[in-house]
Amino acid sequence: MLFRSEILKSFTVSIINDQFDRGTRSFDLRLVNPVGEISVGTSSNVTITINEDDFRTVVPAGVSLVAGSESFTPANNAIDPNETVTVNFSLKNTGSINATNLVVTLLATNGVTAPSPSQTYGTLTNNGVPVSRPFTFTAGATQTVTAVLQLVDSGVPIGTATFTLPLGVTASYTNSTNINIPLGTSLPSVGAADVYPSSIIVSNATGVVNRITVTLNQFTHSWPADVALLLVSPRGQKMLLMQNAGGGFSVTNLVMTFDDLASSAAPELSRLASQSYKPTNYPPAYTFPAPAPAGPYSTTLSSVAGINPNGTWSLYVADDTAQNNGTIRNGWTLTLNSVVPQTDLAVSMTGAPEPVGYGSNVVYTVTVTNKSSVTAVGVTRSEEHTSELQ
Repeated sequence: MLFRSEILKSFTVSIINDQFDRGTRSFDLRLVNPVGEISVGTSSNVTITINEDDFRTVVPAGVSLVAGSESFTPANNAIDPNETVTVNFSLKNTGSINATNLVVTLLATNGVTAPSPSQTYGTLTNNGVPVSRPFTFTAGATQTVTAVLQLVDSGVPIGTATFTLPLGVTASYTNSTNINIPLGTSLPSVGAADVYPSSIIVSNATGVVNRITVTLNQFTHSWPADVALLLVSPRGQKMLLMQNAGGGFSVTNLVMTFDDLASSAAPELSRLASQSYKPTNYPPAYTFPAPAPAGPYSTTLSSVAGINPNGTWSLYVADDTAQNNGTIRNGWTLTLNSVVPQTDLAVSMTGAPEPVGYGSNVVYTVTVTNKSSVTAVGVTRSEEHTSELQ
């Protein structure tokens, strides 16, 4: 009840937190039944919304190829175009409540064909251990398959989880020569490393690059933020792996991998660790000494996707500030995932004139369309026709 001269009225609505995700709820507040000289204006109704704070957030937590599941022989421990495989997809619940009856469906999209039936993951405890289930599917004729898992918990859709699966064959190449950073071991020390660049020559690799990673083998430095790393491909792509990362926290014998698919970049102001990082660039920019190529530089390794992997890969290592030094004791490793792309040819034919009379000439036009990004070579045409056509 709102009395004369009152302009504000308070009331209490009890909200019970039941630990279930029931979605957003709302109710209406209306002004009704005015008495006396009071009238209700046009703004007599308001909707009050209660936002749910219990939620399930199911996210990707890893993927692995099931051993012995590859349909092509010999097996190469990789998913190849048009190959049927079984893959374990791992999921984790980072939400505030449990997923109690999670059912997952692999969708036939983005390079996934003929997926196996839905899998029951059951209970995923919030912030608990990941749960994995296998799915079988046939990969498309592409360089990357994006597997989309449709998530339903206790009959309620809760979104999707997406996994990116590179296709092809993986090979690793290592130059184990020690790299002193920089050239001199006495202080002050600044400039290019003593092996500059450190090179890896790839030969006899088939196909084109699908993805790459770069690993530093036993990296040591008294001030890692001084170190700048630049990778140059045989085709000239320039990728900045690390710059101004790790602060002044000394490290010893780290094995660090730079990978576009890593979960995070290298830290700017905390200690580096033996793990995978995304290529990382913090300001200010650094000018690498010659013969390193000038910028601009890419900060993603995917810039080499689709190139011929054969040739010289060069790693330029430099120290941009005096008074500290370090080494990469066992050099570096380049890991290439390559794929032989398959062409996708479509044939169509038209005839003219239409219709054609008996004894008349007819001209058939055959069109061959390459629907892929790969050049088709050695394409031949053959034809068969009945004796009525001469």
